[in-house]
Amino acid sequence: MALPTLAYDWNVAGRVKVVEGTYVPDSVTFNIDVAAGNCPAGGWLTWSSPSSDPSTRRDNVKAVYALLLTAKATGGTVTLFGSNNGCKVEFIHLS
Repeated sequence: MALPTLAYDWNVAGRVKVVEGTYVPDSVTFNIDVAAGNCPAGGWLTWSSPSSDPSTRRDNVKAVYALLLTAKATGGTVTLFGSNNGCKVEFIHLS
C-alpha cells in the first residue's frame, strides 16, 4: 500500500499572537510566538485552502480563520505544519 508523501518542511507548536482578517475568504495571514522553520517568530504565516472548488476553498478559509480566532481568544496552542517557501501553513491543529 502506498502512503501519501507529507509535503512540509517544519512542524511547530505555538500560540497565536495576531490574526489578519483582511484577506478572508481567500486566505488568512497570522503569526505565532515561535519560529516556524525559516519563518521567524512573529513573522507572517499564510493559510490558503488547497481545494480547487471556489466554494469549498472559501468555506475552508473561514473555518481556519475561526480556529485561529479561537486559539487567540483562549490562549490555546496551535500545532502547524508548513513550508519555508512563503511561510505557508499546510496543516493546522488546535490543541
